[in-house]
Amino acid sequence: MKNIKHIIILDDNKIDCFINKKIISVIFPNIKTTVFNQGLDLINFFKKDITYKEIPIPNIILIDINMPFINGFECINQLSVLNTFKKNTIDVYFLSSSQNKEDISKALNIESCIGYINKPLTKNKLEEILIKTRKGN
Repeated sequence: MKNIKHIIILDDNKIDCFINKKIISVIFPNIKTTVFNQGLDLINFFKKDITYKEIPIPNIILIDINMPFINGFECINQLSVLNTFKKNTIDVYFLSSSQNKEDISKALNIESCIGYINKPLTKNKLEEILIKTRKGN
């Protein structure tokens, strides 16, 4: 496993977030996991002038597509406008229950998107993500 220190989960489904965070913490207890339930909260996280001493820059963002207010695509677009992905090495994986071919294609055509994973997150899927992820921050 590469130097993965921090994973962010963005999903409006609190049960999915709880389960995904638990999977990560059980398999890789040294990886910090932060959960956001709304895209705007994640955007505001990156807008703040954070020194990242207490909260490291995430190496990975697992993001759902279908969420209220700001969907996953809009959220990634706004983060791109903030140059979030140019300033930091952050890999985005869409973790979604959507089987829509247009959603999958759209996700995979986003520059910062490394992969598309169908829910639920499993140990094997998590290990594949960590193997595929670029060198951490």
